[in-house]
Amino acid sequence: MTSRVPELSAKRLKNYTPDADIILVIRNQYTATPSFYVNHGAFVKPARPSYFRRDVSFDNWFEFNKIFTKYGTFASYFYDKFLDLYSDLYGKEKVHVLMFEEFVNDQESFI
Repeated sequence: MTSRVPELSAKRLKNYTPDADIILVIRNQYTATPSFYVNHGAFVKPARPSYFRRDVSFDNWFEFNKIFTKYGTFASYFYDKFLDLYSDLYGKEKVHVLMFEEFVNDQESFI
């Protein structure tokens, strides 16, 4: 969901799978942010060799993402945008929203 052009990605998906049901799995942003930082943001990548894999403080990473909200990590947090986008293309009845936390707490029920 962090495509630089989510509308284009959604339209391409619609062209290939016009009758699909869409599942959007969303996550509590307060827990997603530190998790995303630990797994993806704590090191500089990709970058020139002298900068590659250097530590990035959480504060610097967070500030970067606040500046680049359209293309950074936080772009994936605009759940309403994705819901509207896919609902417009597929119809509301074809779009289903699930919570990541429900998966963590009860995988069998979630699936």
